[in-house]
Amino acid sequence: MFDSLRGLDPNVFFTPGDKGYLLFANPLDSRVSDWPRRVPVRIRAMLLAGDRLIAAGPPDIVDPQDPLGAFEGRKGGVLYVINTANGWPSSPCPRRPSSTAPPLAGVCFWPRRTASWLVLESSEFNSEEEEPMRLSVPPVAVWFSLGLAAFCTAAAADPAVQPPKGAPEYQAPPRTADGANMVLTVQKLEKGFDPERPLLIWAIGSSFTNGLGNGDLLIELIRQRFPNAPPIVYKRMAGNSTSYHFSHGWARHLVIPDQPDVVLIYNFGKTEDVDAMIAELRRHTTADVLVGSLHWCLPHKPVWPDPEVRNSHQEPAALRAMREKYGVEFVENRREMTQYMVEHGLVPEDLLADSVHENRYASKMTVMNIARHFHRADKFAYEPESRERRIEAEAPAGVETDAGKWTAAEDGAARTATGQGSALSVRFTGNRIELIGWRDPRGGTAEVWIDGKPAAEIEAFYVGYIQPDKQNAPLPPNPPRDRCPHAVSLGTNIVPQSWTMTMTSDTGDYELVGSVTGPDGSGNGLTPFTSKSGQIVVDPAFWRDAKNNRSGDRFTFEVFRATAATVDFKGTTREKFRLRLADYLSNGPHVVKLVARGDGAVTVDAFDVFQPPLK
Repeated sequence: MFDSLRGLDPNVFFTPGDKGYLLFANPLDSRVSDWPRRVPVRIRAMLLAGDRLIAAGPPDIVDPQDPLGAFEGRKGGVLYVINTANGWPSSPCPRRPSSTAPPLAGVCFWPRRTASWLVLESSEFNSEEEEPMRLSVPPVAVWFSLGLAAFCTAAAADPAVQPPKGAPEYQAPPRTADGANMVLTVQKLEKGFDPERPLLIWAIGSSFTNGLGNGDLLIELIRQRFPNAPPIVYKRMAGNSTSYHFSHGWARHLVIPDQPDVVLIYNFGKTEDVDAMIAELRRHTTADVLVGSLHWCLPHKPVWPDPEVRNSHQEPAALRAMREKYGVEFVENRREMTQYMVEHGLVPEDLLADSVHENRYASKMTVMNIARHFHRADKFAYEPESRERRIEAEAPAGVETDAGKWTAAEDGAARTATGQGSALSVRFTGNRIELIGWRDPRGGTAEVWIDGKPAAEIEAFYVGYIQPDKQNAPLPPNPPRDRCPHAVSLGTNIVPQSWTMTMTSDTGDYELVGSVTGPDGSGNGLTPFTSKSGQIVVDPAFWRDAKNNRSGDRFTFEVFRATAATVDFKGTTREKFRLRLADYLSNGPHVVKLVARGDGAVTVDAFDVFQPPLK
């Protein structure tokens, strides 16, 4: 039996009872494993439950007195719970010693209990509780009736984690100043959105970010404090040792286009790199930004237990200074964890799963420290209206309409017009504006003008995520998403289109081709590049591991226009809607005008405008 991630390698064989079976995580966009781990179980069934992977099967042992015992079901079974972020076991590995345990047919998780269930070929349905349950239905029926339901509803279920060495439960109640830089977030959690939409949290970084989980715990803790909060969506992008510098590219191409409400940065790297990333976020978004100091890692032990000293991953004092420079919400995670550890006789190893990654309890502590900042502070650091504000359609100061062509609608809260050429203008200061309008079966369409020009002629564009091809050459330890340009910039003469970068050598050479422009020059991932048309600029500092790309590797990205040329007010039912009219404008004064085409009612309720704190 071959035992290698390299495929059919005749030099690598599997030996039962030796190193264990190879379990690995493979991202969908890559053939390269995020993490490989050896596990002492011959896996017969697996279940993904949130950020935990449950694997079960007979143990990988060879008893000299009974060499085939494990293979034939005479050595009991093993249940393994694994952290999907790094592949490390997140719970002890219980093994049933019974010599009569029947072979395993499946595993599921009961959603409202902390029990893992094993489906056995003998129709005996056992759990990790003391008493087994015998069912009178065949195992296939058990698997589909209970197992499928568990897959659908049990993602968040997980046995409670316990503090190490008998320490008391960690507590992280909010303090009076917590949340001072989370003004808009608190307002949205308390009041919601009109029309409804979810509150969006974006987390970017490395496996440190991944170690925080899938957002379920953070959302649960937020909801405990804000029970009437709108739906909360947690998105994350995490790479393999992806520092502040390279995750900056994801901030540019994933986070900013999404315009989230909160950006969470729990990562490592140089202070100047996170400074540059936060500055770009502050120039283009109104999101509240949380930055956390890291937990203790084994490489930090020379400075233990002083949380203020610079370590191999961060410089806490410099990060703390950004609270004043950029108005970020700084999470004193390292300081707060240190206090708990010292008080209860703990050392860094007690809260680690390996040399650098948090174990489950430490991850819980960090999420609690983050969650305490989702809080109404006694004194806020900024006025919410300085960044986001609503201009009502009936407000005489902000909105101008053609006299006699627009009438009141929605009990006076909106303005509507049907005549061709009927215009409504709004003046605002900021870089983004969203329309709040009404659609119904009698609705028509309107053209959008910005600063005296049709919106389609405005120079406002952005670049989407740079997608590595799934067939790119595997070259551990970094998967394709980490061996690629993490960021590009836009130059001049922009035309919205798809772009493809194809490596032409094993030494960093590539060709750039646009779906509209066509071939647009050749470059090298190790040197600066501007395409022949001037549209695309590649900074080699943001190309990670270019020397390890291989001929034929491809990367694709889209350039989008950031303005809406028209608005459609027609719908199957009457409903309120939100539409982003323009983004990536210069952060200053603008005029947006809607002009009815005369093909139905155009009903405007309000405009939401956004003014980032930096220009």
